[in-house]
Amino acid sequence: MNIAVLLACHNRKEKTLNCLHQITTQTEMTNHLISVFLVDDNSTDGTKDAVKSKYSFVHIIDGNGELFWNRGMLLAWETALKTDNYDAVIWLNDDTILKSDAISTLCKYSNKYPNSIIVGSTAWTTDHSKLSYGGYYNYNELLIPTDRELPCRFFNGNIVLIPNSVSEKIGLLDPYFRHSMGDFDYGVRATKNGVSIYVLPVLGYCDRNGSYVKYTDTKFSLKERLKFLYSPLGNNPIEAFYYYKKISIKKAFEIFIYLHLKTIFPSCFQNNNKSKLSEK
Repeated sequence: MNIAVLLACHNRKEKTLNCLHQITTQTEMTNHLISVFLVDDNSTDGTKDAVKSKYSFVHIIDGNGELFWNRGMLLAWETALKTDNYDAVIWLNDDTILKSDAISTLCKYSNKYPNSIIVGSTAWTTDHSKLSYGGYYNYNELLIPTDRELPCRFFNGNIVLIPNSVSEKIGLLDPYFRHSMGDFDYGVRATKNGVSIYVLPVLGYCDRNGSYVKYTDTKFSLKERLKFLYSPLGNNPIEAFYYYKKISIKKAFEIFIYLHLKTIFPSCFQNNNKSKLSEK
């Protein structure tokens, strides 16, 4: 397979370099060609120069500092498609540590399930027995594929293989989303269009983002909390509404109202600092 690996980064030089190193040490890659496309979203920590120095084969695309994950990955994807005729792309978060056979395993299952999306689960770096990201069939229920692949309906974008036949059918990431929700949205679109999705056992390691939620922290004023809520790293109610209305207009309104109430009256809600994922 001719594969484009897509990454986006911002000021995580060491993690980005480590991730790229893991790509170079992949095993059983005799029958596969790998190209790497990295969007550096205006990093100020020397990431771009370090990547150029150590991994000159990487295609580096400059971002403007406002792309964040979803739009950064979209730019990497669009650039890859203009560069070559790839059989598939692999989304890879730059803070993910790949197992040595991760890419070959993705390819093996892509051959087993042609025209399907293949998702790799990740475990915590500190405890490999606990999953951190992967695939879902129902919201808030991370599937645990211990010894075999499982069908799923949506997924986190940490390690994901998407064949060209799928992107030709349903398109690329939706640029409406800035940072989060683009990966879940892609799964919803795929499922609605009859594309099968399979999640595999652990193919890498990545710790979950912290559960601290700034827009519910009462040490900030209401104006500040609302600003955090609507920021790319918050849980933007407009983007949430756009996402949920594809599933249920009733759910979209419920989430829109809930996010605002939680921000305005955080003391009225239990577990205020739970992760954003639990609200998806």
